Amino acid sequence: MGAGIESDPRFYRGVFREIALLTVGLLEGGVAYRARQLALDRLLHLLTRGQARDELTRDHTPEDLALACDSLVFGTIAHWLYDDASESLQARMRRASDVFLGSVAVALPDAFEGPVPVIAAEPKRSSA
Repeated sequence: MGAGIESDPRFYRGVFREIALLTVGLLEGGVAYRARQLALDRLLHLLTRGQARDELTRDHTPEDLALACDSLVFGTIAHWLYDDASESLQARMRRASDVFLGSVAVALPDAFEGPVPVIAAEPKRSSA
């Protein structure tokens, strides 16, 4: 993600302006709104699954973890785009992920043998 944003910061400044408008509720509906909701739903699914597998602490709700992670990612990128691009965004995002995961990840054995996680949320089924 960081490499893609670094490749065209001018374009991504526009993208993140739109995300900021969505975040504060100034844009509702439309493709961008649905894409953001889908991304948050997938993040929530991934964090819920991590807790169920005892990979993440249960000290916080998955919803709180998802919002904290989303805020950290968005804030890290926004600061890089608008305030200080003096270093690689990839390096900055790695450090931010270490801050987040360092506080919520449960120590796992050196060799994790579990199946590769599926990040996409399972499709919602209609009740009809």
